[in-house]
Amino acid sequence: MLRTGAWPPGFPNVEEIDVIDTQLSKSEYVDEESRRVAMDSAKAIDEAARHRTVARTTTTKGAVSSPALGLTMLGLIVIAIMMGFPTAFTLMGLGMIFGYVAFLTPGCPGTTTGSST
Repeated sequence: MLRTGAWPPGFPNVEEIDVIDTQLSKSEYVDEESRRVAMDSAKAIDEAARHRTVARTTTTKGAVSSPALGLTMLGLIVIAIMMGFPTAFTLMGLGMIFGYVAFLTPGCPGTTTGSST
């Protein structure tokens, strides 16, 4: 390869399900029924993960985005510290306030009200 200067052939695009299927099909310790059950459950997990990803990318109308929330918090931290508030209380207070706001904002990733499951 180094002497010829030719690139090795690339790998085809494979998904994790294909890798699992290949590993299970070549195993001598897994029978056909167990392989089929494992593949069905792996496909169900993969499908659930894909739906969860799609649900997180859609936002509710009027929801505050996570970057906007973070930048607002950063600005308020700087203003509060410049006004003379103690740093520890400023961080604690703003963390609690913005944590509460982010937790209750529909459509933000990781919130209980924003998930569709």
